[in-house]
Amino acid sequence: MEALIALPDSESDRRQPPSAEPEPVELPEWARKLESIPQIDPVVLLGFAPVAIYLLFDRFWDVRPAIAGAVIVAAIVFVVQRRLRPKARVVFMISMLGLGLMIAFGIAGLIWDDGNLFWTADPVDDFATATIFLSSVVLGRPIVGPFARELFPDLADRLPGEHRVWRTITIVWGLKMLATGVLRLWLLDELDTGTYVWIRTLIAWPINLALFYWTLQRIRVAKAEIALARPRTDSDGSGDVGEVVAQAEVAER
Repeated sequence: MEALIALPDSESDRRQPPSAEPEPVELPEWARKLESIPQIDPVVLLGFAPVAIYLLFDRFWDVRPAIAGAVIVAAIVFVVQRRLRPKARVVFMISMLGLGLMIAFGIAGLIWDDGNLFWTADPVDDFATATIFLSSVVLGRPIVGPFARELFPDLADRLPGEHRVWRTITIVWGLKMLATGVLRLWLLDELDTGTYVWIRTLIAWPINLALFYWTLQRIRVAKAEIALARPRTDSDGSGDVGEVVAQAEVAER
């Protein structure tokens, strides 16, 4: 009985025709391009919640509840992101800096009932983050490499963390943060708090989207360079076998 059960094919199985596998569907060119774009982790998008809460509470309540609501929601978002993505260490290091500044300036804003003081955390955060980014380049460990590979998990298998493209991207983003910090300081001095929150959001979106698109373009070029390196290595026979295999796998992905 055990021998019969162990047989791979029964008589009835042999009588049934094999099921035909569905043919792969050819995607249009626009869909292939869209599919090739690294997909951002949706958990990161929760970071927009504190701004939305502040605007809502400030509109229908008062400054102090708006500050308290933004700080509380920011802390909740941080905990949720940490629990859902415990391995995203670099992202959380930057998030912890922003949360710490928001709490500190939030306490000051609550004491003095000053929303403008609370949002001063914005330029301070910009200057601190820019310092981290540019310092990482000086130290030879551009922080955008691990940062982007955590935001876009599919990049981890496509682009090495030590690739030179991360240095260029880190410098550009660091300089952008310095410029943003200066702009936000000026806006805080010129505008009332409610208008500032709207303007800082409306300005940030197009700038960040444009820089984000540029970043994707640089990453796409870097991946193409890796793919082109494989045939050159195969043709001249240089490099060890492991490196050639690794490059081939990256190019295929």
